[in-house]
Amino acid sequence: MASLLTKKLAPGNKPYIYSICDNYANPFTLQLNKKEKKNIKKTAIVAFNNKSEAITMAYLLESHKRIRKEWPKNMFDTDEDEEFSLYSDIRSINYSEALSELYINIWEKEELEEYCVRNIMDILYIEELQDTKHNFSLSGKLHIIEADYKYYINLFNDRINEL
Repeated sequence: MASLLTKKLAPGNKPYIYSICDNYANPFTLQLNKKEKKNIKKTAIVAFNNKSEAITMAYLLESHKRIRKEWPKNMFDTDEDEEFSLYSDIRSINYSEALSELYINIWEKEELEEYCVRNIMDILYIEELQDTKHNFSLSGKLHIIEADYKYYINLFNDRINEL
């Protein structure tokens, strides 16, 4: 398998969480819209407990872009508050080519949660990524990340003052 650029962390006993980022350090996110309430939208970082699944997903995304000349849509309607599933019709992935536009980022859980609070995002933990030899599917659970409203008031005021 091709070598991957990953963020380096000091070795430790903490379990790591993996995400996919583009070359500008923007994490791969999904926009989830509640079907019955179109005004409720959630943005979630897609996170993996299993590094090999994160790598597979990164190759799947790049394969989609090579085949269709665009990134896959990242906005989905959902009925569920926590459960999520997604299906891809990409039939094969070429692992012989190195990832060119994406890399795998390594997080400690607290670091990822802090990032999400600062950027008003949730986390979609992928629990299963299946390759059926005909297509790919993934399923996961949405982890809601929230802070006290006073935190967000200060955050918005700081961002306004930076302008």
